[in-house]
Parts: sequence; structure tokens; C-alpha cells
Amino acid sequence: MPFLFIFFTESNDHQQHLKYKKIFNQWLTELSLTTDKRFRLIIVLTDSLGTITNTIHLRPIWYGCQQFDGVFLPEYSDDFKKLNQSLWKCNLNQTMLTISINNFTPLCNFDTFEMLRSYSIDYKLIRLLSKKINFNYQLIDAEQNWGYRIGPNRSFSGSIGHLLNGTADLAMCGVSLNEDRSKVVEFTYFTVIDELTFITTFPMDSEIQKWIFFQPFQTPVWLAIVFSFVIILLLIFSISKLSIIDQSKQQQQQQSLSSISINLLAIFLSKSLTQKIPKSFKYRILYLSFMLAMIVLIPTYCGSYYSSLAIVQYQKPIETINQLIKIAQNNDDNSYNIITLQFSSYLELFIDADPNSGSTFIIGQHMNRTHSKMAKNIEQGIQIVQNNSNEKNFIYIDLRMPLEISRKLFAEIPLYISNDRFGSNLIAFAFPKQSPLYRSFDFYIKISYEIGLHEHWYRQIFRNIPAKNQQVYDFIRSYGNGKNRELSFIVDGIQLNDLKLTFYLWTFGLFCSSFGLLGEFIHFFPG
Repeated sequence: MPFLFIFFTESNDHQQHLKYKKIFNQWLTELSLTTDKRFRLIIVLTDSLGTITNTIHLRPIWYGCQQFDGVFLPEYSDDFKKLNQSLWKCNLNQTMLTISINNFTPLCNFDTFEMLRSYSIDYKLIRLLSKKINFNYQLIDAEQNWGYRIGPNRSFSGSIGHLLNGTADLAMCGVSLNEDRSKVVEFTYFTVIDELTFITTFPMDSEIQKWIFFQPFQTPVWLAIVFSFVIILLLIFSISKLSIIDQSKQQQQQQSLSSISINLLAIFLSKSLTQKIPKSFKYRILYLSFMLAMIVLIPTYCGSYYSSLAIVQYQKPIETINQLIKIAQNNDDNSYNIITLQFSSYLELFIDADPNSGSTFIIGQHMNRTHSKMAKNIEQGIQIVQNNSNEKNFIYIDLRMPLEISRKLFAEIPLYISNDRFGSNLIAFAFPKQSPLYRSFDFYIKISYEIGLHEHWYRQIFRNIPAKNQQVYDFIRSYGNGKNRELSFIVDGIQLNDLKLTFYLWTFGLFCSSFGLLGEFIHFFPG
């Protein structure tokens, strides 16, 4: 807002009025040469009765948004039309504006500084605004610096620096709104509101399944099988003891606990019964009930077990911020490196975090400790994550919307974007303080956001861009829908590690059989 001064002259003294008018005009002309271009002033010169009134403007706003760098004395109707035009009828009359940009998919995506229009939401918006407000523009590269604070004075560089130095009229392409920047520049209504999250790889090392032998059934099913086995065993044994039947001693031995157990185990393993079963109905109905249950359970177990052997189970990715914090705290060997975008507000969020801020401070300490090189842009961040090795694993932090589009554009292996978030982030156009352009741009940007123009462009870009690797993209989509949470991406066949428990059981059985055979040999041949 300009400063306003009102000066009163003597009533009906036209000559004195003209004298003061000339003095103020000369004073403002000299003042315009020594003051900042953002300084504006209005002087109202009138007599005590208000019969003679003149206004003198220093750097007035014309046509709703165009600043005249000089002293202006409106006298005719056309002069007053210039001053009274509404901001939503702003007309810059083909004024050349300088715009500071950075490569930030999908808001601004350019190759060798040639803007890729189909991937650039901010480019679409500035094209519409240039037609509506009637201006031309030229782009300057902020060299992947959105406004990082550098030096002992913590002065702003990059896009914010261009605005403060007067080398740019506005800045776009992913400029985040935060408290420090809001003190020195003006931000329009936000163009994007997004979540700050992270992306990492799906572990491609197979997970050793130590207890694969028991995996086909859940614990309650195993407990039910054991419980039914014991109950039927005790029932048959009790019936054989309580039955008042004239049986020989040899026949009675056939219904001992060992003979009953052998029959039940034979049914469980789908083998022939080796011990004779009494002809009594009450015995056979118990055996039959256990046999019917095993007819269903055994094929189910075998099918599930064979599938577990044939399909490799891969480890799950890092999914939550709590997991990420544990990595940052316990990563003594620096096997994990957490990175983000260089010269960005996200990097300042972590590096300059307060010790009481929790997760951001812990991750910032990790970044300071590992001295990892930050990504120049999102594409490079995706490439760094993809090029993980056994010694180094990278986790990249950025906004969800750019990560989703960049993953589809650049991912050659499965990459996982966490559903957790560090917080919300607002992106907007930035202008110097007191910029005459601010109000008009803010007005139209707010309208474009409220009618869903940015959301429409984002969905259009995401739908139309080709996937770098369609097989990888299909897997990512199925995992996100919960279809692939327990399955592997690549079927590699049976893994030796998965059979360890089976081999242990076989080995135990062989040892028992060998000791039994040795005992019998000693018994029959004592000498």
C-alpha cells in the first residue's frame, strides 16, 4: 500500500495552490531517483473548502497491475481510467516479465531448458495467465535452487534471491511456502497442497522362511489338529479300557496308546494302517471322523506348502516413518542414506530442525552424519534410489504427487512410496514485496485452484504419460491395492534356505531310526 499525505492550502488562492503543486511535483521527482522502486506515495493537495483538489502519485499502479516508475499527475478522464481499473481487468500491454524457474516434475519439466509442455502444470498456467493479463515472459534458470539460505548472514539464494535482487519479477515451479520466505516475498494463493513423504526400493533379496514347514496353516489350525489328535487318542484308549469284552491279553495290547497313536499318525500322513482296528462301531466312528478331517486338510496343506516352496517371499519395503526413524537412529554402518532435494525447503526442514521437533531432527542428524550428496532434481533422486547396492541403500524424501509421476516416468525397478507423511506442503507463485503484479496473479490463481484446474491437469498428465517399465508399474499398482502384499515379484523356484526345517526333521528321523536299528542289533547280537 502507498503512503498517503493530505496538504491543505488557503481557500480560493489558486496561485498558491499551483505553487505547492509545482513544489511537490519537483520533490517527488527527486525522491523517485533515491528511493526503492517498491516505495509508493500519494499526495493530495486541496484547499480548506475542497474546491480545488489535485493528486500527485509517485509510482502509481496503472491498468490494475502495471506500475509506472515515475511521478504522475492525473488531469484528464483517460488518466483517471488508468488508475481506477480493477485488478481482475489487469492489462500489462505486452510487458516482458522475467520468471525464475527450476526443473520440478510435474510442475515444470524441461530438457536443456526446453520446456516439456505436456509434463509441466505451471507452464500451462503461466500460458493462460499471459493471455488473460496480456504479457510476454522470459525464463531464467535458478539452477535447482528454490531459495536456500547460505553464508554467515543466511541470505537467500536461488529463486527467492532473484526476487530480492530484482532480477526476476516472479518465481514458480515448486517454490514452497514457509515462514522465513514469507517474511521477504509475497506468496499467491497456493497452486498445490501436497504431502511430504519418502520413496524406497522393494527389497529384492528373498526372505529366509525358517518355519515354512508350519506356514500352510495358521497357529489356531495347528492347535485344533493337535487338540483333536489328543482327544481322539484319549477317547479310543478310554473306550478300550472300559469296554467289558472278553479279550485276550494280546488283543488288549493292540489297543495301547502306542498302537492308537500309530494308526492316527498313519491317517494324518495318508498312509495305510499298520495296527488292527477293532470291529466295534464306537472305535471305527472315531477313526472315521479323524480320517474325514484329514481328507480335507492334507491336500490343502500340501498345495499350500508346495506353493510356498515355488514362490519366493521377498522382504517388505520400509513403509512407515517410524521405521525410517529407527533406521536413522541405528544406522551405525551408514548402510542407509536418507536424502532429499538440494537447496530446497525440505532440506532446511531437516538440517535446521529443532531438537524438540522429533522425527525431522532425527533425520536431520542422520543427514549431517552421513554427508550424503543431495539430489539435484526428482529424476536424479529416483535414479539414486534405483542404483542401491548391498553396501548403500538410499531413501529419497519429496512430495507425493511429484514422486508418483516421476516413479511412473523413470522407475525401472519396483519403488515404494510410503503412505505416511511428515506434514503438508504448500506450493505457490512468489513475488517481491509490494509487487503491483501480485494481486492480479493471486486473484486468477485462486480461481484456477478453486475450479480444480490443477487437479485436472495432474490427472491428465498421470493418465497420459508412458510408464518406463510397464511390468514394474503393474506390480506397483497391484501392491498398492493390497493384491501383492504377500507375493513375490519374480518367481525363482525352490530356495534351499526355505527347506532347512524340513532337512532338520528328516535328519532327526534318520538319527532316531539309526539309533533304533543299532539298539536292535546290540539286543540280538550281544556278543
